[in-house]
Amino acid sequence: MLKIVIIDDEAVLRKGLINKLNRIFPGQIDVIAQAGSVSEAKVILKATSPDLVFLDIQLSDGLSLEIFNDDFPINFQIIFITAFNQYAINAIKLGALDYLLKPLDDEELEKSMQKYFTNAEKDKTLKERLELTKHELHGSKENKIVLRTSTEYHIVYFDSIMFCESDAGYTTFYLKNGSKVLVSKSLKEYEMVLPGSIFARTHQSYLVNVSEVSKYDKDGYLILHSKHKVPVSIRKKDEVLARLFN
Repeated sequence: MLKIVIIDDEAVLRKGLINKLNRIFPGQIDVIAQAGSVSEAKVILKATSPDLVFLDIQLSDGLSLEIFNDDFPINFQIIFITAFNQYAINAIKLGALDYLLKPLDDEELEKSMQKYFTNAEKDKTLKERLELTKHELHGSKENKIVLRTSTEYHIVYFDSIMFCESDAGYTTFYLKNGSKVLVSKSLKEYEMVLPGSIFARTHQSYLVNVSEVSKYDKDGYLILHSKHKVPVSIRKKDEVLARLFN
């Protein structure tokens, strides 16, 4: 029997989720507790031993991620439930955590649950992934982003990024210090997170820090201070040149 805790400040949603779980997975789940606030959730999660927690991002007394401070034990998996905007959704995705959008859809709920059931081995990096998600949610205030590779986490300041290049679902960040960071996320996802006041999409495969641009050449490339060449697509040309040189 899968032990579940539901943390959401909407009692109607909690009741609806319980009904959906019992209908889709009869006899397989046991909702052992519910909470509607950060303060309640801290008490309940420490007092129970759930296998899985459904967690709303915005609770009545703050962001649910504040539950997980440095010494909070995490021995369960998490599926976020949220009505948050696209920025928050991308923060969750960059942290590689699963989520469901409100109003909850039966098919999407079943997919998320099947991910849990097929993941027999507990993920020991959940703490780090939660920290990454928390960091990304506040990233616009901190002027930096955390890049997660297959083996490491890199804290990268926006102004240290020269440009980003995508290829087959991967994105490479080219940094001012000459290093590169390869991450297994699409450029579109990072375009949603990196501030538009600093970065411009010049091409299907390129995102550039506009302060790094030195000139534009007639062959359709931006030349950066570093001498790197970043292509500008025909479709993007007028928009990019107007922003940079008008």
